[in-house]
Amino acid sequence: MIALARSLNPVLLGIAAGFGSGLGELSGYMLGYAGHDAVAKSKVFYSHSKQVEKYGAPAIFVLAFLPNPVFDVAGIAAGAMKMQWWKFLIATIAGKVLRFILLAYLSLWASGWL
Repeated sequence: MIALARSLNPVLLGIAAGFGSGLGELSGYMLGYAGHDAVAKSKVFYSHSKQVEKYGAPAIFVLAFLPNPVFDVAGIAAGAMKMQWWKFLIATIAGKVLRFILLAYLSLWASGWL
């Protein structure tokens, strides 16, 4: 992503990376939807499930936008709560597209220093 920002359009790169990453997050959502509670007893799952339960798609958007290494847990929580898949997908892709566009522009800006 960082290397490609110098040679590709940062907006299109961010959109492509966000869509790909967002579609990949459906695996965690499906795991939760199927009823598996592999992480149901963890503090992270409890925290994310409370946020998703209270705020819904906006919580998924924010969690997808932030560099969150445990976003899969939020996907599992959303699936376990039977959040509509399309709402989860739209919020996830929107958050990730915005994050990757900003990352592409940041790396483009910082590449002048290297």
